[in-house]
Amino acid sequence: MNFLEGKRRVITIGDVVTETLLENDFSPFIAVVDGKTKRTISTGQKVKPSFFVKNEPGLLRLESIKLVERLLNSETPSVLFVDGEEDLFVIPFVIYGRLDDVIVYGQPNAGAVALEVTEAMKWRVEDIFKRFTVKKC
Repeated sequence: MNFLEGKRRVITIGDVVTETLLENDFSPFIAVVDGKTKRTISTGQKVKPSFFVKNEPGLLRLESIKLVERLLNSETPSVLFVDGEEDLFVIPFVIYGRLDDVIVYGQPNAGAVALEVTEAMKWRVEDIFKRFTVKKC
């Protein structure tokens, strides 16, 4: 059985990964894009955003984390456009995701990573997240 088939919810983080799945007739439950690839503006945006959030590079705004939690608790597929950078969004998607959700994100110059949300993965990501520094933006 294909890793992405079945009743699993698939979340894509990144423009290239999202476009690649869409070009192969696979629609993610949630797609997170920023309109850029390797920090340069992408011209091939093929998704229509349903939500927008501002999130600067190297940060995870509380507003972004709360929106991720809200989207994951919804039953409606959506596209989240990030004004800034979406790279760290894997963290809240793992923390708030359901067990067996699959998160697919791009690894620059390497390909794509497909990560299955498990109890062990949640524990590991929460442990990393606890080490973050809280700053007022």
